Amino acid sequence: MAGLQSHPIRSHLNRAEANASSDDEGSQPLLSDGGTPRAADGGSPRAARRASRLGPGGGGSGGGVLEPGSNTTPLLPLVSDDSPSFAVPATSILVSVVILSKTIIGAGAAALPRAFDMLGLTCAGGGLLLVAYMTHFTNEALALGTLVTGHMSFSEVVRELVGKKGSLLLLLSLVCRCAGLMIIYVIISADVLAGHVGASGLVCDLLGGEAGDWCSNRELAAGVVVLCFMAPLITPKRLSSTVVTSWIGMVAVGTWVAVTLVLVAAALAKGQAHAIHWLPDPGAFSGGAAEVATRIVAVLPVLATAYTCQMTIHHILRDMQPLTQPRVKKMSAAAILLCTLVFLSIAVGSQVAFGPHLPADILTLFNSERLEPLVGRSLATVFYVLVRLSFLCSIITIAPSQMAPYRESFSRLLVGRELSGGAYYLLSYGSLAAFYAIAMNSGSIWVPIQFVGATAGALIAFIFPALVALKAAALSEGEPLAAVRYWRWNAWALIVVGVLQAAAGITACLFLSDDSQSNSLAADLL
Repeated sequence: MAGLQSHPIRSHLNRAEANASSDDEGSQPLLSDGGTPRAADGGSPRAARRASRLGPGGGGSGGGVLEPGSNTTPLLPLVSDDSPSFAVPATSILVSVVILSKTIIGAGAAALPRAFDMLGLTCAGGGLLLVAYMTHFTNEALALGTLVTGHMSFSEVVRELVGKKGSLLLLLSLVCRCAGLMIIYVIISADVLAGHVGASGLVCDLLGGEAGDWCSNRELAAGVVVLCFMAPLITPKRLSSTVVTSWIGMVAVGTWVAVTLVLVAAALAKGQAHAIHWLPDPGAFSGGAAEVATRIVAVLPVLATAYTCQMTIHHILRDMQPLTQPRVKKMSAAAILLCTLVFLSIAVGSQVAFGPHLPADILTLFNSERLEPLVGRSLATVFYVLVRLSFLCSIITIAPSQMAPYRESFSRLLVGRELSGGAYYLLSYGSLAAFYAIAMNSGSIWVPIQFVGATAGALIAFIFPALVALKAAALSEGEPLAAVRYWRWNAWALIVVGVLQAAAGITACLFLSDDSQSNSLAADLL
Protein backbone atom coordinates (compact mmCIF):
# COMPACT_ATOMS: atom_id res chain seq x y z
CA MET A 1 0.00 0.00 0.00
CA ALA A 2 3.00 2.26 0.17
CA GLY A 3 2.81 2.92 -3.55
CA LEU A 4 -0.85 3.83 -3.25
CA GLN A 5 -0.33 6.30 -0.46
CA SER A 6 2.65 7.97 -2.17
CA HIS A 7 0.93 8.35 -5.53
CA PRO A 8 0.52 12.09 -6.27
CA ILE A 9 -2.94 11.48 -7.73
CA ARG A 10 -3.89 9.72 -4.50
CA SER A 11 -2.52 12.54 -2.35
CA HIS A 12 -4.49 15.04 -4.40
CA LEU A 13 -7.63 13.00 -3.88
CA ASN A 14 -7.07 12.59 -0.16
CA ARG A 15 -6.98 16.38 0.15
CA ALA A 16 -10.05 16.89 -2.02
CA GLU A 17 -12.51 17.61 0.75
CA ALA A 18 -10.16 20.07 2.44
CA ASN A 19 -9.27 21.92 -0.75
CA ALA A 20 -12.86 22.00 -1.94
CA SER A 21 -13.72 24.43 0.87
CA SER A 22 -10.69 26.71 0.45
CA ASP A 23 -9.38 28.88 -2.36
CA ASP A 24 -5.91 28.08 -3.68
CA GLU A 25 -4.61 31.17 -5.42
CA GLY A 26 -1.79 29.20 -7.02
CA SER A 27 -4.03 26.70 -8.78
CA GLN A 28 -5.39 27.12 -12.27
CA PRO A 29 -8.86 26.13 -13.36
CA LEU A 30 -9.16 23.55 -16.08
CA LEU A 31 -11.54 25.78 -18.01
CA SER A 32 -10.68 29.26 -19.15
CA ASP A 33 -13.13 32.05 -18.61
CA GLY A 34 -14.65 31.45 -22.00
CA GLY A 35 -15.16 27.75 -21.40
CA THR A 36 -12.24 26.61 -23.55
CA PRO A 37 -10.37 23.58 -22.17
CA ARG A 38 -7.12 24.55 -20.50
CA ALA A 39 -4.17 22.29 -19.84
CA ALA A 40 -4.11 21.05 -16.26
CA ASP A 41 -0.36 21.36 -15.92
CA GLY A 42 -0.16 24.95 -17.05
CA GLY A 43 -0.08 24.28 -20.76
CA SER A 44 1.58 20.95 -21.60
CA PRO A 45 0.71 19.73 -25.10
CA ARG A 46 -0.43 16.34 -23.79
CA ALA A 47 -2.84 17.88 -21.28
CA ALA A 48 -4.16 20.30 -23.89
CA ARG A 49 -4.85 17.51 -26.34
CA ARG A 50 -6.61 15.53 -23.64
CA ALA A 51 -8.71 18.50 -22.56
CA SER A 52 -9.64 19.05 -26.19
CA ARG A 53 -10.82 15.44 -26.56
CA LEU A 54 -12.91 15.70 -23.42
CA GLY A 55 -14.51 18.93 -24.55
CA PRO A 56 -15.88 21.71 -22.37
CA GLY A 57 -16.00 20.75 -18.75
CA GLY A 58 -13.60 17.89 -19.19
CA GLY A 59 -16.36 15.42 -19.96
CA GLY A 60 -18.08 15.77 -16.61
CA SER A 61 -19.47 18.17 -14.13
CA GLY A 62 -16.91 17.73 -11.45
CA GLY A 63 -14.84 20.74 -12.43
CA GLY A 64 -12.91 19.07 -15.22
CA VAL A 65 -10.31 16.37 -15.46
CA LEU A 66 -7.49 16.31 -12.94
CA GLU A 67 -4.28 15.68 -14.80
CA PRO A 68 -1.37 14.07 -12.92
CA GLY A 69 0.84 16.75 -11.49
CA SER A 70 -1.93 19.35 -11.42
CA ASN A 71 -2.39 21.61 -8.43
CA THR A 72 -6.14 21.51 -8.94
CA THR A 73 -7.86 19.03 -6.67
CA PRO A 74 -11.60 18.85 -7.46
CA LEU A 75 -14.04 16.42 -6.03
CA LEU A 76 -14.95 13.52 -8.24
CA PRO A 77 -17.81 14.40 -10.60
CA LEU A 78 -21.15 14.25 -8.85
CA VAL A 79 -23.12 13.74 -12.03
CA SER A 80 -21.51 13.53 -15.44
CA ASP A 81 -22.99 13.76 -18.88
CA ASP A 82 -23.35 9.96 -18.68
CA SER A 83 -26.11 10.23 -16.07
CA PRO A 84 -29.75 11.31 -16.30
CA SER A 85 -30.34 14.99 -15.65
CA PHE A 86 -32.81 14.64 -12.78
CA ALA A 87 -31.93 15.62 -9.21
CA VAL A 88 -29.48 13.41 -7.37
CA PRO A 89 -30.46 12.20 -3.89
CA ALA A 90 -27.45 12.20 -1.62
CA THR A 91 -26.56 8.93 0.04
CA SER A 92 -24.27 8.26 2.96
CA ILE A 93 -21.34 5.88 3.03
CA LEU A 94 -23.42 3.45 5.10
CA VAL A 95 -26.18 3.33 2.49
CA SER A 96 -23.63 2.84 -0.27
CA VAL A 97 -22.00 0.03 1.72
CA VAL A 98 -25.34 -1.74 2.07
CA ILE A 99 -26.16 -1.46 -1.64
CA LEU A 100 -22.68 -2.60 -2.71
CA SER A 101 -22.71 -5.49 -0.23
CA LYS A 102 -26.08 -6.67 -1.51
CA THR A 103 -24.76 -6.48 -5.05
CA ILE A 104 -21.86 -8.77 -4.13
CA ILE A 105 -23.72 -11.38 -2.09
CA GLY A 106 -25.78 -13.43 -4.53
CA ALA A 107 -26.43 -17.02 -5.44
CA GLY A 108 -22.71 -17.81 -5.52
CA ALA A 109 -22.55 -17.82 -1.71
CA ALA A 110 -24.32 -21.20 -1.73
CA ALA A 111 -21.36 -22.82 -3.51
CA LEU A 112 -18.54 -21.41 -1.37
CA PRO A 113 -18.78 -24.19 1.28
CA ARG A 114 -18.02 -26.77 -1.39
CA ALA A 115 -14.98 -24.78 -2.53
CA PHE A 116 -13.67 -24.56 1.05
CA ASP A 117 -14.36 -28.27 1.55
CA MET A 118 -12.26 -29.18 -1.47
CA LEU A 119 -9.41 -26.68 -1.15
CA GLY A 120 -9.21 -26.36 2.63
CA LEU A 121 -9.42 -23.20 4.70
CA THR A 122 -5.82 -22.18 3.95
CA CYS A 123 -6.05 -22.32 0.15
CA ALA A 124 -9.69 -21.34 -0.25
CA GLY A 125 -9.49 -18.62 2.40
CA GLY A 126 -6.30 -17.26 0.90
CA GLY A 127 -7.84 -17.25 -2.56
CA LEU A 128 -10.96 -15.52 -1.27
CA LEU A 129 -8.91 -12.80 0.43
CA LEU A 130 -6.84 -12.32 -2.73
CA VAL A 131 -9.99 -11.83 -4.82
CA ALA A 132 -11.34 -9.46 -2.14
CA TYR A 133 -8.19 -7.33 -2.39
CA MET A 134 -8.32 -7.34 -6.18
CA THR A 135 -11.97 -6.29 -6.12
CA HIS A 136 -11.12 -3.37 -3.87
CA PHE A 137 -8.33 -2.43 -6.26
CA THR A 138 -10.71 -2.54 -9.24
CA ASN A 139 -13.15 -0.24 -7.43
CA GLU A 140 -10.33 2.22 -6.79
CA ALA A 141 -9.13 1.89 -10.38
CA LEU A 142 -12.60 2.60 -11.76
CA ALA A 143 -12.92 5.62 -9.45
CA LEU A 144 -9.53 6.82 -10.71
CA GLY A 145 -10.76 6.30 -14.25
CA THR A 146 -13.72 8.54 -13.44
CA LEU A 147 -11.35 11.17 -12.06
CA VAL A 148 -9.12 11.09 -15.13
CA THR A 149 -11.93 11.11 -17.71
CA GLY A 150 -14.73 12.87 -15.89
CA HIS A 151 -17.22 10.15 -16.89
CA MET A 152 -19.55 8.53 -14.36
CA SER A 153 -20.15 5.38 -16.40
CA PHE A 154 -18.08 2.20 -16.66
CA SER A 155 -18.50 2.00 -20.42
CA GLU A 156 -17.69 5.68 -20.98
CA VAL A 157 -14.54 5.44 -18.85
CA VAL A 158 -13.47 2.46 -20.95
CA ARG A 159 -14.34 4.29 -24.17
CA GLU A 160 -12.18 7.25 -23.20
CA LEU A 161 -9.19 5.25 -21.95
CA VAL A 162 -9.33 2.01 -23.94
CA GLY A 163 -11.22 2.95 -27.08
CA LYS A 164 -14.60 2.65 -28.76
CA LYS A 165 -14.20 -1.04 -29.62
CA GLY A 166 -13.37 -1.85 -26.02
CA SER A 167 -16.42 0.08 -24.85
CA LEU A 168 -18.69 -1.82 -27.25
CA LEU A 169 -17.27 -5.14 -26.06
CA LEU A 170 -17.85 -4.11 -22.45
CA LEU A 171 -21.44 -3.06 -23.18
CA LEU A 172 -22.14 -6.39 -24.86
CA SER A 173 -20.54 -8.24 -21.94
CA LEU A 174 -22.64 -6.31 -19.42
CA VAL A 175 -25.87 -7.01 -21.31
CA CYS A 176 -25.15 -10.73 -21.66
CA ARG A 177 -23.92 -11.30 -18.12
CA CYS A 178 -26.65 -9.32 -16.37
CA ALA A 179 -29.33 -10.92 -18.54
CA GLY A 180 -27.93 -14.37 -17.73
CA LEU A 181 -28.00 -13.63 -14.02
CA MET A 182 -31.57 -12.39 -14.15
CA ILE A 183 -32.61 -15.60 -15.91
CA ILE A 184 -30.80 -17.59 -13.22
CA TYR A 185 -32.62 -15.67 -10.48
CA VAL A 186 -36.01 -16.44 -12.02
CA ILE A 187 -35.14 -20.15 -12.21
CA ILE A 188 -33.86 -20.22 -8.62
CA SER A 189 -37.05 -18.53 -7.44
CA ALA A 190 -39.08 -21.31 -9.07
CA ASP A 191 -36.80 -23.96 -7.55
CA VAL A 192 -37.11 -22.59 -4.02
CA LEU A 193 -40.89 -22.14 -4.09
CA ALA A 194 -42.09 -24.95 -6.40
CA GLY A 195 -39.17 -27.37 -6.26
CA HIS A 196 -37.38 -29.22 -9.03
CA VAL A 197 -36.50 -32.77 -9.96
CA GLY A 198 -35.55 -34.66 -6.80
CA ALA A 199 -36.56 -31.90 -4.37
CA SER A 200 -39.88 -30.48 -3.22
CA GLY A 201 -40.58 -26.78 -3.03
CA LEU A 202 -41.16 -24.61 0.00
CA VAL A 203 -44.84 -23.99 -0.80
CA CYS A 204 -45.72 -27.68 -1.00
CA ASP A 205 -43.74 -28.44 2.15
CA LEU A 206 -45.59 -25.77 4.10
CA LEU A 207 -49.05 -26.64 2.76
CA GLY A 208 -48.61 -30.41 2.72
CA GLY A 209 -48.95 -30.68 -1.05
CA GLU A 210 -47.34 -33.21 -3.36
CA ALA A 211 -45.61 -33.16 -6.70
CA GLY A 212 -48.15 -32.41 -9.42
CA ASP A 213 -50.31 -30.20 -7.22
CA TRP A 214 -50.72 -26.51 -7.92
CA CYS A 215 -48.07 -25.74 -5.32
CA SER A 216 -45.41 -27.36 -7.54
CA ASN A 217 -46.28 -25.20 -10.57
CA ARG A 218 -42.97 -23.54 -11.44
CA GLU A 219 -44.50 -21.07 -13.90
CA LEU A 220 -46.94 -19.85 -11.25
CA ALA A 221 -44.29 -19.52 -8.55
CA ALA A 222 -41.81 -17.68 -10.77
CA GLY A 223 -44.58 -15.51 -12.22
CA VAL A 224 -45.65 -14.32 -8.78
CA VAL A 225 -42.04 -13.45 -7.88
CA VAL A 226 -41.43 -11.62 -11.16
CA LEU A 227 -44.72 -9.70 -11.22
CA CYS A 228 -45.16 -8.88 -7.53
CA PHE A 229 -41.57 -8.39 -6.41
CA MET A 230 -38.99 -8.03 -9.17
CA ALA A 231 -41.03 -5.72 -11.42
CA PRO A 232 -41.56 -3.04 -8.72
CA LEU A 233 -37.95 -3.32 -7.55
CA ILE A 234 -36.42 -2.69 -10.99
CA THR A 235 -38.63 0.36 -11.69
CA PRO A 236 -36.49 3.08 -9.98
CA LYS A 237 -33.84 4.71 -12.13
CA ARG A 238 -31.24 4.99 -9.38
CA LEU A 239 -30.01 2.36 -6.96
CA SER A 240 -30.31 4.78 -4.06
CA SER A 241 -34.08 4.28 -4.34
CA THR A 242 -33.63 0.61 -3.42
CA VAL A 243 -31.91 1.22 -0.09
CA VAL A 244 -34.82 -0.21 1.91
CA THR A 245 -34.90 -3.43 -0.09
CA SER A 246 -31.10 -3.63 0.09
CA TRP A 247 -31.36 -3.46 3.88
CA ILE A 248 -34.01 -6.20 3.75
CA GLY A 249 -31.72 -8.30 1.58
CA MET A 250 -28.82 -7.87 4.00
CA VAL A 251 -31.06 -8.80 6.94
CA ALA A 252 -32.03 -11.93 4.99
CA VAL A 253 -28.35 -12.77 4.46
CA GLY A 254 -27.71 -12.11 8.14
CA THR A 255 -30.50 -14.54 9.03
CA TRP A 256 -28.80 -17.24 6.95
CA VAL A 257 -25.52 -16.55 8.73
CA ALA A 258 -27.21 -16.57 12.15
CA VAL A 259 -28.86 -19.94 11.48
CA THR A 260 -25.50 -21.36 10.36
CA LEU A 261 -23.79 -20.14 13.54
CA VAL A 262 -26.59 -21.59 15.71
CA LEU A 263 -26.07 -24.95 13.98
CA VAL A 264 -22.34 -24.71 14.67
CA ALA A 265 -23.04 -24.02 18.35
CA ALA A 266 -25.50 -26.94 18.51
CA ALA A 267 -23.00 -29.26 16.86
CA LEU A 268 -20.30 -28.23 19.33
CA ALA A 269 -22.64 -28.64 22.30
CA LYS A 270 -23.65 -32.16 21.23
CA GLY A 271 -20.17 -33.25 20.25
CA GLN A 272 -21.19 -33.58 16.59
CA ALA A 273 -18.99 -30.80 15.22
CA HIS A 274 -16.75 -31.70 12.32
CA ALA A 275 -13.12 -30.67 12.05
CA ILE A 276 -12.14 -27.83 9.75
CA HIS A 277 -10.01 -28.84 6.76
CA TRP A 278 -6.99 -26.54 6.65
CA LEU A 279 -5.42 -28.17 3.61
CA PRO A 280 -6.95 -29.54 0.39
CA ASP A 281 -8.93 -32.72 0.83
CA PRO A 282 -6.87 -35.60 -0.64
CA GLY A 283 -10.04 -37.55 -1.37
CA ALA A 284 -11.45 -34.74 -3.45
CA PHE A 285 -8.40 -34.79 -5.68
CA SER A 286 -7.89 -38.52 -6.03
CA GLY A 287 -7.64 -40.12 -9.44
CA GLY A 288 -5.62 -39.28 -12.50
CA ALA A 289 -4.13 -35.93 -13.37
CA ALA A 290 -6.93 -35.11 -15.79
CA GLU A 291 -9.61 -35.82 -13.19
CA VAL A 292 -7.85 -33.71 -10.56
CA ALA A 293 -7.44 -30.86 -13.05
CA THR A 294 -11.12 -30.86 -13.97
CA ARG A 295 -12.15 -30.73 -10.31
CA ILE A 296 -9.86 -27.78 -9.65
CA VAL A 297 -11.15 -26.05 -12.77
CA ALA A 298 -14.73 -26.53 -11.59
CA VAL A 299 -14.14 -24.79 -8.26
CA LEU A 300 -11.90 -21.89 -9.31
CA PRO A 301 -14.67 -19.71 -10.80
CA VAL A 302 -16.56 -19.91 -7.50
CA LEU A 303 -13.78 -18.01 -5.74
CA ALA A 304 -12.82 -15.78 -8.68
CA THR A 305 -16.33 -14.35 -9.11
CA ALA A 306 -17.33 -14.18 -5.44
CA TYR A 307 -17.05 -10.38 -5.24
CA THR A 308 -18.11 -9.31 -8.72
CA CYS A 309 -19.63 -5.82 -8.43
CA GLN A 310 -17.76 -3.75 -11.01
CA MET A 311 -20.81 -3.43 -13.28
CA THR A 312 -22.70 -1.60 -10.50
CA ILE A 313 -20.01 0.51 -8.84
CA HIS A 314 -20.62 3.64 -10.94
CA HIS A 315 -24.36 3.47 -10.30
CA ILE A 316 -23.55 3.62 -6.59
CA LEU A 317 -20.95 6.38 -6.97
CA ARG A 318 -23.45 8.63 -8.76
CA ASP A 319 -25.43 8.99 -5.56
CA MET A 320 -22.56 9.59 -3.11
CA GLN A 321 -22.30 13.21 -2.05
CA PRO A 322 -19.70 14.50 -1.65
CA LEU A 323 -17.98 12.03 -3.94
CA THR A 324 -14.29 11.87 -3.10
CA GLN A 325 -11.70 9.15 -3.42
CA PRO A 326 -11.30 8.66 0.36
CA ARG A 327 -15.05 8.08 0.67
CA VAL A 328 -14.99 5.64 -2.23
CA LYS A 329 -12.11 3.80 -0.59
CA LYS A 330 -13.90 3.57 2.76
CA MET A 331 -17.14 2.43 1.14
CA SER A 332 -15.44 -0.26 -0.94
CA ALA A 333 -13.30 -1.55 1.94
CA ALA A 334 -16.25 -1.69 4.36
CA ALA A 335 -18.50 -3.54 1.90
CA ILE A 336 -15.83 -6.06 0.96
CA LEU A 337 -14.95 -6.67 4.61
CA LEU A 338 -18.62 -7.26 5.45
CA CYS A 339 -19.04 -9.66 2.52
CA THR A 340 -15.86 -11.52 3.48
CA LEU A 341 -17.19 -12.10 7.00
CA VAL A 342 -20.47 -13.39 5.55
CA PHE A 343 -18.70 -15.72 3.11
CA LEU A 344 -16.37 -17.13 5.76
CA SER A 345 -19.22 -17.64 8.22
CA ILE A 346 -21.29 -19.58 5.70
CA ALA A 347 -18.38 -21.58 4.27
CA VAL A 348 -16.60 -22.52 7.48
CA GLY A 349 -19.78 -22.82 9.55
CA SER A 350 -21.34 -25.22 7.03
CA GLN A 351 -18.23 -27.37 7.12
CA VAL A 352 -18.31 -27.58 10.92
CA ALA A 353 -22.06 -28.28 11.07
CA PHE A 354 -22.43 -30.69 8.15
CA GLY A 355 -19.00 -32.24 7.76
CA PRO A 356 -16.96 -33.07 4.65
CA HIS A 357 -18.13 -33.93 1.14
CA LEU A 358 -20.46 -30.96 0.87
CA PRO A 359 -22.67 -30.60 -2.23
CA ALA A 360 -22.29 -27.83 -4.79
CA ASP A 361 -25.44 -26.19 -3.38
CA ILE A 362 -25.24 -26.03 0.41
CA LEU A 363 -28.95 -25.16 0.64
CA THR A 364 -29.82 -28.80 -0.08
CA LEU A 365 -28.53 -29.65 3.41
CA PHE A 366 -30.77 -27.12 5.11
CA ASN A 367 -33.73 -29.48 5.32
CA SER A 368 -35.72 -30.78 8.26
CA GLU A 369 -34.26 -34.28 8.16
CA ARG A 370 -30.66 -33.08 8.18
CA LEU A 371 -31.19 -30.39 10.82
CA GLU A 372 -33.34 -32.41 13.24
CA PRO A 373 -30.41 -34.28 14.92
CA LEU A 374 -28.84 -30.92 15.75
CA VAL A 375 -31.75 -28.74 16.88
CA GLY A 376 -34.83 -30.97 17.12
CA ARG A 377 -37.83 -31.37 14.83
CA SER A 378 -39.65 -28.10 15.52
CA LEU A 379 -36.60 -25.86 15.29
CA ALA A 380 -35.36 -27.80 12.25
CA THR A 381 -38.55 -26.91 10.38
CA VAL A 382 -38.26 -23.26 11.41
CA PHE A 383 -34.62 -23.11 10.28
CA TYR A 384 -35.45 -24.80 6.98
CA VAL A 385 -38.12 -22.20 6.22
CA LEU A 386 -35.96 -19.30 7.42
CA VAL A 387 -32.96 -20.22 5.28
CA ARG A 388 -35.02 -20.87 2.14
CA LEU A 389 -36.96 -17.63 2.51
CA SER A 390 -33.77 -15.71 3.32
CA PHE A 391 -32.04 -17.04 0.22
CA LEU A 392 -35.08 -16.22 -1.93
CA CYS A 393 -35.27 -12.72 -0.46
CA SER A 394 -31.56 -12.23 -1.12
CA ILE A 395 -32.01 -13.24 -4.76
CA ILE A 396 -35.03 -10.96 -5.28
CA THR A 397 -33.40 -7.90 -3.71
CA ILE A 398 -30.29 -8.22 -5.87
CA ALA A 399 -32.34 -7.84 -9.07
CA PRO A 400 -32.10 -4.00 -9.19
CA SER A 401 -28.30 -4.19 -9.03
CA GLN A 402 -28.29 -6.35 -12.16
CA MET A 403 -31.02 -4.53 -14.06
CA ALA A 404 -29.41 -1.09 -13.69
CA PRO A 405 -26.22 -1.92 -15.64
CA TYR A 406 -28.19 -4.14 -18.04
CA ARG A 407 -30.65 -1.37 -18.84
CA GLU A 408 -27.96 1.29 -19.26
CA SER A 409 -25.77 -0.93 -21.43
CA PHE A 410 -28.63 -2.12 -23.61
CA SER A 411 -29.77 1.49 -24.09
CA ARG A 412 -26.30 2.60 -25.13
CA LEU A 413 -26.02 -0.24 -27.61
CA LEU A 414 -29.40 0.70 -29.12
CA VAL A 415 -29.36 4.50 -29.21
CA GLY A 416 -26.04 5.56 -27.69
CA ARG A 417 -27.57 7.00 -24.51
CA GLU A 418 -29.78 6.06 -21.58
CA LEU A 419 -33.50 5.87 -22.30
CA SER A 420 -36.18 7.83 -20.46
CA GLY A 421 -39.95 8.03 -20.33
CA GLY A 422 -41.99 5.28 -21.94
CA ALA A 423 -38.98 3.73 -23.66
CA TYR A 424 -37.31 3.25 -20.26
CA TYR A 425 -40.25 1.34 -18.82
CA LEU A 426 -40.78 -0.63 -22.02
CA LEU A 427 -37.17 -1.81 -21.92
CA SER A 428 -37.36 -2.61 -18.19
CA TYR A 429 -40.57 -4.62 -18.16
CA GLY A 430 -40.12 -6.07 -21.64
CA SER A 431 -36.70 -7.42 -20.69
CA LEU A 432 -38.03 -8.85 -17.43
CA ALA A 433 -40.84 -10.61 -19.32
CA ALA A 434 -38.26 -12.01 -21.75
CA PHE A 435 -36.13 -13.29 -18.87
CA TYR A 436 -39.17 -15.04 -17.41
CA ALA A 437 -40.11 -16.58 -20.77
CA ILE A 438 -36.58 -17.87 -21.38
CA ALA A 439 -36.28 -19.26 -17.85
CA MET A 440 -39.61 -21.10 -17.98
CA ASN A 441 -39.71 -22.30 -21.59
CA SER A 442 -36.14 -23.15 -22.49
CA GLY A 443 -34.68 -26.60 -22.15
CA SER A 444 -31.04 -26.84 -21.18
CA ILE A 445 -29.74 -23.28 -21.01
CA TRP A 446 -26.82 -23.88 -18.67
CA VAL A 447 -24.11 -24.37 -21.29
CA PRO A 448 -24.65 -21.05 -23.12
CA ILE A 449 -25.20 -19.16 -19.86
CA GLN A 450 -22.05 -20.64 -18.32
CA PHE A 451 -20.03 -19.79 -21.42
CA VAL A 452 -21.25 -16.19 -21.44
CA GLY A 453 -20.59 -15.92 -17.72
CA ALA A 454 -17.07 -17.27 -18.02
CA THR A 455 -16.07 -14.86 -20.77
CA ALA A 456 -18.13 -11.76 -19.97
CA GLY A 457 -17.56 -12.12 -16.23
CA ALA A 458 -13.79 -12.11 -16.65
CA LEU A 459 -13.92 -9.03 -18.88
CA ILE A 460 -16.13 -7.09 -16.46
CA ALA A 461 -14.46 -8.04 -13.18
CA PHE A 462 -10.80 -8.25 -14.19
CA ILE A 463 -9.74 -7.36 -17.72
CA PHE A 464 -11.38 -3.97 -18.28
CA PRO A 465 -10.69 -2.60 -14.76
CA ALA A 466 -7.05 -3.64 -15.29
CA LEU A 467 -6.90 -1.82 -18.64
CA VAL A 468 -8.40 1.28 -17.02
CA ALA A 469 -5.70 1.17 -14.32
CA LEU A 470 -2.93 0.72 -16.90
CA LYS A 471 -4.16 3.58 -19.06
CA ALA A 472 -4.61 5.87 -16.07
CA ALA A 473 -1.08 5.04 -14.89
CA ALA A 474 0.27 5.73 -18.37
CA LEU A 475 -1.12 9.28 -18.13
CA SER A 476 0.92 9.85 -14.97
CA GLU A 477 3.97 11.33 -16.66
CA GLY A 478 6.73 12.24 -14.27
CA GLU A 479 5.21 10.37 -11.33
CA PRO A 480 7.44 8.36 -8.93
CA LEU A 481 8.32 4.95 -10.35
CA ALA A 482 7.09 3.08 -7.26
CA ALA A 483 3.69 4.74 -7.49
CA VAL A 484 3.22 3.80 -11.13
CA ARG A 485 4.37 0.28 -10.41
CA TYR A 486 1.62 -0.12 -7.81
CA TRP A 487 -1.07 0.39 -10.44
CA ARG A 488 0.71 -1.56 -13.15
CA TRP A 489 1.60 -4.62 -11.08
CA ASN A 490 -1.89 -4.91 -9.67
CA ALA A 491 -3.38 -4.40 -13.10
CA TRP A 492 -1.28 -7.16 -14.67
CA ALA A 493 -2.17 -9.46 -11.77
CA LEU A 494 -5.83 -8.75 -12.53
CA ILE A 495 -5.32 -9.69 -16.15
CA VAL A 496 -3.66 -12.98 -15.17
CA VAL A 497 -6.50 -13.86 -12.79
CA GLY A 498 -9.07 -12.85 -15.39
CA VAL A 499 -7.52 -15.09 -18.05
CA LEU A 500 -7.35 -18.01 -15.61
CA GLN A 501 -10.96 -17.48 -14.56
CA ALA A 502 -12.14 -17.37 -18.17
CA ALA A 503 -10.12 -20.47 -19.07
CA ALA A 504 -11.46 -22.35 -16.05
CA GLY A 505 -15.04 -21.35 -16.78
CA ILE A 506 -14.84 -22.27 -20.45
CA THR A 507 -13.21 -25.60 -19.62
CA ALA A 508 -15.89 -26.38 -17.07
CA CYS A 509 -18.53 -25.39 -19.61
CA LEU A 510 -17.14 -27.66 -22.33
CA PHE A 511 -16.09 -30.69 -20.29
CA LEU A 512 -17.99 -30.60 -16.99
CA SER A 513 -21.44 -29.48 -18.14
CA ASP A 514 -24.32 -31.62 -16.93
CA ASP A 515 -28.00 -30.88 -17.34
CA SER A 516 -28.60 -32.22 -13.84
CA GLN A 517 -26.30 -29.66 -12.20
CA SER A 518 -27.84 -27.51 -9.53
CA ASN A 519 -28.86 -24.04 -10.55
CA SER A 520 -26.55 -22.42 -8.04
CA LEU A 521 -23.51 -24.06 -9.60
CA ALA A 522 -24.45 -22.62 -12.97
CA ALA A 523 -24.94 -19.25 -11.38
CA ASP A 524 -21.51 -19.45 -9.77
CA LEU A 525 -19.84 -19.68 -13.14
CA LEU A 526 -21.38 -16.34 -14.01
